[in-house]
Amino acid sequence: MYDTARRVTLVKQRVRENTRRKRQRGIYGLSAACMLLCAALMQTAGTVVGPGHPEAWGAFGAMLLREDAGGYVLVVSGVTYGADFSATEDGGAAMKAAILADATLKTVPAVADGRIVALTEKYRGSTSHYMAYAAEELARACYPDRFPA
Repeated sequence: MYDTARRVTLVKQRVRENTRRKRQRGIYGLSAACMLLCAALMQTAGTVVGPGHPEAWGAFGAMLLREDAGGYVLVVSGVTYGADFSATEDGGAAMKAAILADATLKTVPAVADGRIVALTEKYRGSTSHYMAYAAEELARACYPDRFPA
């Protein structure tokens, strides 16, 4: 048998381990719920928008999201990086201005139609529930008539 001090140490260690496991299970459960929510939202969006042929070329390039989306959409970063690697969130204003000023890029269908979208930076690369916000921002840009003001 262990003495009292050793038993107290073992109980504290077991409590810490059980607490850690409980937190870890909570994180996995929340991640699973977020993925299910995303899948449900994507299914709902597919039902609301209707049938179409989704295509995407490149993560940050001109994308034809659906044939009925009204044309191409150019998705750009909402952050500008300085020479010292400092990040400034400007809603894509600097990137949009540079694209619109380039004569060569003016021939790109998305640029010619003025369909340049800068996603909010915290949503752009998200793997959490913010993914749904990014999908909503993109949907609002592609289907403005389906989202009341």
